[in-house]
Amino acid sequence: MRVYVIALEFERKLNELIYEQKKEIEFIAGNQIYLNHPPHITLYVLSSNQSDLIEIKKRVKKISEYIKIINIKIKGLGIFKNDSKTKCDTVFYEFMNDDELIKIQKEIVILSDLDQSTEKFNFIGGEWHPHITLASIQEDKLEYIYKKLKNKEINGDFIIDKLVIYSYKYPSPPRIIKKFRLKNA
Repeated sequence: MRVYVIALEFERKLNELIYEQKKEIEFIAGNQIYLNHPPHITLYVLSSNQSDLIEIKKRVKKISEYIKIINIKIKGLGIFKNDSKTKCDTVFYEFMNDDELIKIQKEIVILSDLDQSTEKFNFIGGEWHPHITLASIQEDKLEYIYKKLKNKEINGDFIIDKLVIYSYKYPSPPRIIKKFRLKNA
């Protein structure tokens, strides 16, 4: 059984800004959970046999062929206090206009019939909060890091242009299996 993550990725400019902030967190606090993960928005996580990977790729490719490049606007930094998975505080960026992202997630959920895990991805629809994770940080380091990041907060309009399939084994970083470009407008 393998874990696959279906995610959205961004244009180079936003990736570089996110990586700069991840490096700053590491410089201040050392290695933290998710620091080594590439910038992305998780749409769906599923556990499946490797034999299903061909079907997963086929379905994700088909979806990518009709989803147009998405313009997003970053709203600002947020914190998931006491993240249930990491038991730390997860710092992230959220978006002003996440309606398009929610529509895309609804398309991706068709993969759920290939999900063989007993613990289903529980962030779907109204429960899902689209975001870009910077890191999950130990509570004693959070306030200082958050203040530093707020002084250099990323804002503006950016482009989401790829749908990606990762292979994932916690706590290692996701490994790219395949990227699909979204359709030009």
